[in-house]
Amino acid sequence: MGGKYSRVNWESRIGSILGFVAFSIFIYADVNVFMYPTKVTFLRVVVACVFMGYFILSSEVFKFSDSTLSKLYFVCIATTLAFTDLLYYILITESPSHIDRAIQVGMTIIVGTSLLAGNARKWVDQILFVNLILFVMMMVLLVGLTSETFFTFFNFIFFTIMTIIFNKSYKAAKESDQMSRKLLEEKLIDVEYELTEKIKLQNQLTRLATFDEMTGLLNRRSGLGLLDSLNAFDNGCKTNVSVCYFDLDSLKMVNDTFGHSVGDEYIKDFAFAMKTSVRSSDITVRLGGDEFLLVLVDVTYDKALEIVKKIEESALTINLQKERVFKMSVSYGMTHNQEGIFESIKDMMEVADERMYEYKKNRHANTGDKKEY
Repeated sequence: MGGKYSRVNWESRIGSILGFVAFSIFIYADVNVFMYPTKVTFLRVVVACVFMGYFILSSEVFKFSDSTLSKLYFVCIATTLAFTDLLYYILITESPSHIDRAIQVGMTIIVGTSLLAGNARKWVDQILFVNLILFVMMMVLLVGLTSETFFTFFNFIFFTIMTIIFNKSYKAAKESDQMSRKLLEEKLIDVEYELTEKIKLQNQLTRLATFDEMTGLLNRRSGLGLLDSLNAFDNGCKTNVSVCYFDLDSLKMVNDTFGHSVGDEYIKDFAFAMKTSVRSSDITVRLGGDEFLLVLVDVTYDKALEIVKKIEESALTINLQKERVFKMSVSYGMTHNQEGIFESIKDMMEVADERMYEYKKNRHANTGDKKEY
């Protein structure tokens, strides 16, 4: 619960406890040591209760705002200084022998008020000044402002003036420090924003350099680079690797007849069929135009063929769902390195490319139409 208080409110809560404890001790001293008039003891009890009241009201149970708490603590400070003036008045009129002790008490209260001002600090120098004026007026009215009176209360007047000067200097230094902190925080926010934007831009550039913008698959450069890296890492081509070349049928005819926007949808739909049919470990690449590449690692020939057929069926399903007037189909060629007959993935790609074109040629020959829809 304590961690939710601001620093200045913690100062005020600590100040209120110290004020309550100090005035409680003074009450004992008033009665048993200094034998002050009963009125002084009563006033101390009131001030002690005010401090304890602030401590209770500043708890999170009451959920007062910082502004309200500042005003409440200001009441504590004002009550304490009012007590000082009343203390002098009572002792001057009823117990002049206690004046020296009262001056010590007053100086202690003035210094303590400044040190423990907490969230009421912005008003302390004003109220100290007002309290000093009231005190001087009271002296003039009660005993007259003689040289003896002046020197009797010189320490109190001097301490009050020095405390006002100290508090003003402290406030100026604190405000300057807060302004510096605010400027630093704003600068840090600006720097953080710039770094965030640079990282976003860098990520965008990296993605553009790595992935095909239209399909989200690896682009030709990054895809072939990845395969070269795998090949070099494995010091040759692994067994149980399959490579499949895909070529969209009649993409040029679709572009010429229905427009490039429909052709782009054709490409995106096939890329979607690939991404939703392969495993997370498989590598999918758009080589450019209507050509795609699929590399499957640690797979049997039957499993690789099953995945390729799944891609083909998924593309057909998408075509039927969108009720296109043309047939979305794909030609492909696949190679498998089960026996380790290929030395590199590049060799497998060349064979897969040849088989894909042979497959396409045979399909066109069987249909008797080279402009298949």
